[in-house]
Amino acid sequence: TESLAAAAVGIDDEGGAGDVLRTALGHLESAARVDATLHDHATRLRALLTDLDDLGRDLRGAADSIDHDPAVHAAAEERAAVLAGLRRKYGATVDEVIAYGAEAEERAANLERIAARAETIAADIAAAEQSALVTGEALAAARRIAGKHLADEALEYLRQLGFREPVLVIEVESSPPGPHGADRVRLLFASDAGLTPGPVSRVASGGELSRLVLAIRVAAGVADADVVAFDEIDAGIGGATALAMGELLARLAVDRQVLVVTHLPQVAAFADTQFVVERVGREAAVRSVQGDDRIAEVARMLGGIGESDSGRNHAAELLALAAQRAHPGGGDTDRSLRDRTEP
Repeated sequence: TESLAAAAVGIDDEGGAGDVLRTALGHLESAARVDATLHDHATRLRALLTDLDDLGRDLRGAADSIDHDPAVHAAAEERAAVLAGLRRKYGATVDEVIAYGAEAEERAANLERIAARAETIAADIAAAEQSALVTGEALAAARRIAGKHLADEALEYLRQLGFREPVLVIEVESSPPGPHGADRVRLLFASDAGLTPGPVSRVASGGELSRLVLAIRVAAGVADADVVAFDEIDAGIGGATALAMGELLARLAVDRQVLVVTHLPQVAAFADTQFVVERVGREAAVRSVQGDDRIAEVARMLGGIGESDSGRNHAAELLALAAQRAHPGGGDTDRSLRDRTEP
């Protein structure tokens, strides 16, 4: 509206284009009275002035026809300002702003769904905790039963390994639910019934721990594996206890492969096949010993007297005893071993 009004003022107001042209027309008509050839120019200027007056009236009419509402104008300016602010924050163009708005709307919908879900989360958590407690209690009960069976069976093996009245308790205590259940399992041990059982790590000596590990592993079903390996399981024991351990290992090897690293002749004597590991410079060599070589090796393990007749006799006797215990009825094996040492 303001632009149209300004254009009209420039055409027909005092000092405007109309006034200038009318003054020019007056001068041209005066000149035409002197020079008849100027009449056509005056006519053209008069027609131009008429068109200009009509244009001025049309512009004023157009300006007057516009319904100018200040509130609408203010709203438009405000909207333009809002759009400018949105472009500064969310995109260089209106299309980018619209795309951002669509993403924001989707995120808002997700948040609303999460908020609605949050109303039931507390109940879901309570139900899950109750389920975990029920399941944990059932698991703990099963562990107590299995622990009792395991302890009873391991105690029998411990007696075979030289303990007269050992005590073994698998204790299952309640604890906060976790990935492995709602209980804590502890192994309590005493080498004699007259002693108070305590945690194995505190009360078991090296030799006791070796026998305890073997008894528990056998009782727990390690014998179900095709191959079982023990690295110095006999640490800290000797004498009759070592013989008992060797016998247990031999029984364990009836239906599977058992590999034992040992320094005790009482354990080595029970092996079906004995290997000697020797250091040669910076390398280690492994060789199988059989027959007389094995008797000599066992004698050496007994005390380094493998070259004497008494040492070889002792080694042969140990091998024969081990063969008898590991394979009942193996009398022929005993005689063959003894025959090798007789003069």
